[in-house]
Amino acid sequence: MSSTSGLLRNFKIRNAKDFVDYVNSEESSLYVFIGKVTEWENEEEPPEIVNSLNEEYSVWNDISGLKRITTGDSALGFRRVEWQPGRIYDIYDNTINLTNKDFYVITDQNNVYKCINNANGSESRIKPTHIKYENISTEADGYRWKYMFTISESLLEKYIAPGFIPVDIDTEVIDNAEPGTIDNLKILNSGSGYTPNADVFNGDELPVYIQGDGDQNSSGTINITQTSAEGEIIGFIPSSDRGENYPYPNEKRQPIALRQITANGITETAYGIASTDINGQILDVEIIISGSGYVNGAAQVVQSSCRAYAETNSDGEITNVDVFTAREGSNFKRAKAIIVDSRGTGAEIVPIISPLNGHGSNPEKELYANYAMINLRLSSEATFLDQDDFRRIGLIEDPVVFGTSDNIDPIVLTQSTVDGKYRLKIESITGEFNNSELIYGELSGAIGVETSVLDSSTLRVLLDNSIAPSISFFEGETIRGLSSGASATITEIINPDVDYYSGTILYINNREPIIRNTEFQIETVTLVIEY
Repeated sequence: MSSTSGLLRNFKIRNAKDFVDYVNSEESSLYVFIGKVTEWENEEEPPEIVNSLNEEYSVWNDISGLKRITTGDSALGFRRVEWQPGRIYDIYDNTINLTNKDFYVITDQNNVYKCINNANGSESRIKPTHIKYENISTEADGYRWKYMFTISESLLEKYIAPGFIPVDIDTEVIDNAEPGTIDNLKILNSGSGYTPNADVFNGDELPVYIQGDGDQNSSGTINITQTSAEGEIIGFIPSSDRGENYPYPNEKRQPIALRQITANGITETAYGIASTDINGQILDVEIIISGSGYVNGAAQVVQSSCRAYAETNSDGEITNVDVFTAREGSNFKRAKAIIVDSRGTGAEIVPIISPLNGHGSNPEKELYANYAMINLRLSSEATFLDQDDFRRIGLIEDPVVFGTSDNIDPIVLTQSTVDGKYRLKIESITGEFNNSELIYGELSGAIGVETSVLDSSTLRVLLDNSIAPSISFFEGETIRGLSSGASATITEIINPDVDYYSGTILYINNREPIIRNTEFQIETVTLVIEY
């Protein structure tokens, strides 16, 4: 027995969105942590993360501090694809996986557009600039773009991450999206033998009937008077029932299908063209493909809400297919294209259907925004975060207040900044302690690691409990720096704000060192998490 399965992009986007919504909620207790004062073995190549419990324990052994993520610190993100002249962009296509396709762009005006048509794979030369919700623009280079939204400067400045940008929302675009439109078609096979040199500019393009579940009108009828043994339509006469409200009144050469419903089911294999009057009633019908399976009697004249056409070269091969302006139809979820020509075979044309509720209706899904972006500023509001170099960043959920892990109801941290180290107040100092050196207590035997010098009378350290959990510094003892040789007497020990090994570590990023070398240096941490 065999089977195949896969995670749809909707699942990934949903997970990313749920995470962002949770982070931005009042109930969340999610923190960014920084750590690792001591150097990597190779500072330019930090070690890879090992997805193991041991890795989580090791992280706790060098956490310096934590900063709480609050409402407005997280946003959904998507890949950054910049518009540049001379590039060939992919088209939006509902029939393929668009995950790694460049089917949208952001311009230097921060406008985001979806590529609907790339002029049969040509280079884009004209930058889209329109910001209208109601239409899809056609540029002079043949590209067609759908405006999605403009990203605000403040949002872009907040979420600075190479290769990614945050999703913004334009409610006008969302509210005015047209569901199930067909704005483009693609050629899978050009076929051969069709009427040559068909050209829309000459008015002799080949009609293309769009068959599917979109809006259509079938209110008019004809009467079939003669059929072949195979049910081909040989003769018919107009009916007095010319229908009403056909979607494009007073037009000629509109592609139609003939639908006959009998006790044996529905037959819709004959196609032709029709003209309508200004009242939207059928004027005349011409059958071009006579079909099969019909019997004498009434047949409905069906006009699709989408009107398309095809063009050919001198050899009768299909060279271009498109949809007439403002004839993109509505409410399609399934569709196929039939070239209405009595000649030619083998062409395969695929209608490209918009998202269910229309282009621009759900920018998060449409732009594959399965990335959670987090932005946080580490600044002089917390002195210990200002002074530590760090080489590790991560996320931790629901860490608890120091000393409460064993309580029946541990106290989850809520404060903005959290010190992850012990603070040793010292006096009688000789020499100068160094950042990141080991210090040891001459009486207790305790060892402090990841040392940072907070000020002239305060050291911040993590306890090395790799030998025993109960070996700690105590007040009144002398400590020494292993590399500096400096010494001092401890006058006070201040516990960390957080209980070690509490909460759940969700994300770890080992990186090249961030050196903190000025008193008021500001660091902006931006994390991008892919789902």
